[in-house]
Amino acid sequence: ATVFAQEASGKGGEQFLRKIRDKKKITRLTKCISCELKAMCGMCPANGELENGDPEAPVDFLCQVAHLRAHAFGLPVRPHGDCEYCEGGAGYAGVMRSVTHLKTTESAAAGPIRKFLPMTAAAVDPAGATCGHGGCASCATHH
Repeated sequence: ATVFAQEASGKGGEQFLRKIRDKKKITRLTKCISCELKAMCGMCPANGELENGDPEAPVDFLCQVAHLRAHAFGLPVRPHGDCEYCEGGAGYAGVMRSVTHLKTTESAAAGPIRKFLPMTAAAVDPAGATCGHGGCASCATHH
């Protein structure tokens, strides 16, 4: 196992990840530096370390999701370095296909798709529940 895996899995794992997450000093330029989608991303030094073994390395799936969210909400996405999910990048077409699919699905449903958890949509009668817990949605007798 790597030193990181040993430290993160031990008793001091929380302190180790907190130390990485709280890292403030930027030592190199990445596409994240000038990205205006940071609020939709979730990238932090701890995620970079966990996914790439480098606290400053951008996490690909977080970048993809941030671009997808921005386009789905109709927000402008300005180029920010060598980003494969910006217009002209290798992943841009895939993001746009996903956005089109989301919008088509929403339109076909005549509005946003809303699903409620079974326990919050209706009251559950604990006396009628066969598992004894009365709140789970794992069997059909609860709804």
